[in-house]
Amino acid sequence: MAFDTVTFRSTIDLPMTLLLGVPLMILPVFLFVDPKLTHSPTSLAVALGAHVFAILSIVYMFRVTRYVFEPTRLRAQTGPLKWDVPYNLLRTVRPSRDVSSAPAFAFNRLKLEYGSGQILLVSPAQRALFLDEIRKRAPHVTIVQ
Repeated sequence: MAFDTVTFRSTIDLPMTLLLGVPLMILPVFLFVDPKLTHSPTSLAVALGAHVFAILSIVYMFRVTRYVFEPTRLRAQTGPLKWDVPYNLLRTVRPSRDVSSAPAFAFNRLKLEYGSGQILLVSPAQRALFLDEIRKRAPHVTIVQ
């Protein structure tokens, strides 16, 4: 049976936004409070440039994180990083609050177990539709609610 490619975006929740955003909001305060950090225009420009780069990198990652159901695999992608889960190796999908590094911008995640003990954490914005797509493409998978 042939399937179309279906794409889901990652959900972004407030706790994750705060975890990533608050440190970035505090850094400029230190640049102007501690005169040693800004003793020259060059050091100030470098510090502010690095700060802007960090902010833009996070915004970019937020915007491009997605989960793509392809004909034979699920591909998770965030920026240049990609994870592929072949449907025939997918075993179990269960809810998770694991905070490990993953292509997921929410703490309310799904844990995909596949292969020989491999795990991928995802946080699709349309969770129910995402699970329906897994059921269609990998009917052998155990989905724990």
